[in-house]
Amino acid sequence: MSSLLDPTVYDLITDEDKLLAKKFLQVELNIMNKNITSYTATTSNSYSSSSSADSSKMKNSTTTNRLRNFRQKCGMTDESIIQTTITTKQLTLKQELAQLDALDKDGHTFTSFWRKYSFSLPILSRMACRFGPIPATSVPSESAFSVAGYIARKTRSSLSAKNLKYSMFLKDKL
Repeated sequence: MSSLLDPTVYDLITDEDKLLAKKFLQVELNIMNKNITSYTATTSNSYSSSSSADSSKMKNSTTTNRLRNFRQKCGMTDESIIQTTITTKQLTLKQELAQLDALDKDGHTFTSFWRKYSFSLPILSRMACRFGPIPATSVPSESAFSVAGYIARKTRSSLSAKNLKYSMFLKDKL
């Protein structure tokens, strides 16, 4: 999964693995969309069933006015927001995957690639944030605990937390 979204490894995986990862992405997207739909339905039902509908309308209009004033102070007008919303077209997952195939991935790390293309590939960007940072093994964390146990042993019990932190950092970098 994460190898499909990683530009450094993308060309190394087989077409069969790419196909499986794309199917998995589609399933995950469907699950995410169901969760969002059920959340908005629950939220809208709770607002419609409340007895203080007038006060919530008043609170929403106050919030809207505050947001409008904030955008004006930042130099953003409501018309520019509407135009950018209209001009940007939502792509499907298949279209984003096709764009991902066509993009040049050379010279990019995982982070730099998704920073650059997060707005043009929003669905895949969300998936990259979700699945990308998952480490393949727990070796780095186990190693850190092992080093901490060695540095903070009984004979060095007078070591302060600050000095332990600095010692851990130096041990890791040396």
